[in-house]
Amino acid sequence: MVSAWNASGTTWEEKDTTDWCKKTLEECLLDTTSAYYSEASSEGTTYVAVVKKVKDLTGDASVAIAGGKKRYIYDFHVSVEYEIADEGGEVVATGTLRLPEVHSASTSDEELEVEILAWTTGPTPSDNGSQDTTTKDCIDCRKMLVSDVTKSVLRFVEKFNATF
Repeated sequence: MVSAWNASGTTWEEKDTTDWCKKTLEECLLDTTSAYYSEASSEGTTYVAVVKKVKDLTGDASVAIAGGKKRYIYDFHVSVEYEIADEGGEVVATGTLRLPEVHSASTSDEELEVEILAWTTGPTPSDNGSQDTTTKDCIDCRKMLVSDVTKSVLRFVEKFNATF
């Protein structure tokens, strides 16, 4: 990426990578799927959470060269809509996760903030009147999805660093 006039990389040089980064971040997030197996019932149930839509993706990104070193700079804000389906394929819950600050200073899964918004469509209570296992299972499945969404962001960062 260093220009011929800046072969030593000592002068600040920056390339806008916003379009590529937005496209790649969206692809990584849309590839996010989590499966959760619950043993709450006697036969067990599997729930699958899938990112269905990426929305409100704003921000910018660039690669800079200064002092002979590459710096990957990005700052995005994004929300993802998801569905949780049971093993029969019936959607039992939907919602939105917001990632208010996907930026180059938060490069580990512990540093990335994910806000869980209220259910768009909440899980329906169990018919047997006991502790609502469907709701608990959906919450546990959503926790796995949050973890996998952060891994998808880290996958984006790896692709960004490998491409530029």
